[in-house]
Amino acid sequence: MGAMQEPLQAGAPASKTYTCSEDFRLEAEEMQTTMHTVAPAGGMMTGHCEDDDIIQSAQTQSIDARRIDPSVHPVSRRPEAELIAIGHVVRPAASAACRQ
Repeated sequence: MGAMQEPLQAGAPASKTYTCSEDFRLEAEEMQTTMHTVAPAGGMMTGHCEDDDIIQSAQTQSIDARRIDPSVHPVSRRPEAELIAIGHVVRPAASAACRQ
């Protein structure tokens, strides 16, 4: 992935990736390509892992129920959203020989 080459070469070996949020997330193919670029260069990726479909569904339910106060935020972040997304990151990380 060309976008990662420049920071790696400039000495910034770490980056954060997202599996959620339409504006920030990397799709599976992008995630794998990035890992195959970062790992051989000795870089490090961290991941904000939440399944976007689960998050969006829970948020829609909260909005429909007119529950939009901050106390609802944890309810929209169900544990299975993280577990599913972590699996989507760990499998390609292993194939790219990333350090875990």
